[in-house]
Formats: sequence, structure tokens, C-alpha cells
Amino acid sequence: MTASYKGGAGEPLVLLHGFSATWQTWRPVLPALAERHAVFAPTVLGHHGGQHFADGEAASIVAVVDDIVRMMDAEGIERAHFAGNSMGGWLCLEMAVRGRALSAVCICPAAGWPRARRRGGSPRSSNSSASLWGRDCAPTTPLQPPNGRNR
Repeated sequence: MTASYKGGAGEPLVLLHGFSATWQTWRPVLPALAERHAVFAPTVLGHHGGQHFADGEAASIVAVVDDIVRMMDAEGIERAHFAGNSMGGWLCLEMAVRGRALSAVCICPAAGWPRARRRGGSPRSSNSSASLWGRDCAPTTPLQPPNGRNR
């Protein structure tokens, strides 16, 4: 199994799969997306066909996002449009917070952190999408960067 899909031409689009899935989740829509975008769909860190966490490295969303950044840099992708499902939606939000997203389509983004984490950020970083969420629910308006302006 290959660890990622690359194809198409146009503005870059990064597709991020949900927990326990792989890039192949996106196979049914890849031909249509590749008609308009340079598509990169990686299998994220810790998932079948993807890279393994380093010995002693704790499995965390922060580590996965760091690895997505590394893969994007290796592919020469500075910023991209993102689409993600479940955990992939959460990862899209994290990429937006890091300033790497031109846009983000988050399909049922995961919210796997405790209530206190939503107000205070992730365990390793206060610059997390969790800090963009309200006290008890997800935003109902389009996501804006933390500084309130489009990039």
C-alpha cells in the first residue's frame, strides 16, 4: 500500500482522513478533485501504511499535525486548501491555526478533548484549534483565523 496519493493540477488541496482510515478513503472523489486541484492525500502518522510514531514519542494530534507540516514541506506545499473528515476535520482546523490553510472544509470534525481542553488549548500547545471553539459547542459561523482576518 502506498502512503499517499498525488495527482491533478491547480491550487493545492490536502485531504485528511479520519481515525483508523487511510488516504484511500478519498478514492471515490479523487478523479473529480484532481480535475481542478493538485491533490495531496497522505496517510497520517500512526495509521496503516503511514509513518510510525518515533520510539518514545507520545501519540498526539500535535505530533500528527507536525508530521503533516513535514510532509507538506517535502512536497513543496506552503499553503493549501484542506478537506478532512472526523479526525481529519480536526487536523484541518489545526492546519488553519498554523496558517497553512487557504480554506478548510471540516466534515464532522472530531472533538476528542475534554471540556476543559476546549477552553485552554491542547496539552502541548495553547495555539490550538481548541482555543477557537466556544465554551460548549462548535462554531456555527465560518472559521476565521485567530487574529480575525483572512490570510
